[in-house]
Amino acid sequence: MELGTEWRDAAGETYALSWIVDTGELYLMLDEANAPTIDPFGDAYPTPEDSAELRVEVLGMVETSDELHRILVGWEDAEVGEDGVGWLRTRLADEGHST
Repeated sequence: MELGTEWRDAAGETYALSWIVDTGELYLMLDEANAPTIDPFGDAYPTPEDSAELRVEVLGMVETSDELHRILVGWEDAEVGEDGVGWLRTRLADEGHST
């Protein structure tokens, strides 16, 4: 389940936040956009990401969707804040769900 793709940390890096229903893992993935591939005709195509270059961090474990929504009340506003990632870390730590 995706929970936003515009999370920013204090350094200004952008992340996507997701939750895996089956395992309960809540994780961030750094959004490092690859430069597009330009063909000989000048058309641009997205360049596939190399999975070895992805940066992923598991923030915590949350067992149920109801619990996740309770913990992350207000996430839509926090996501677009200056340090939404810091907000996430604090919320998870306060609720005893940080890794």
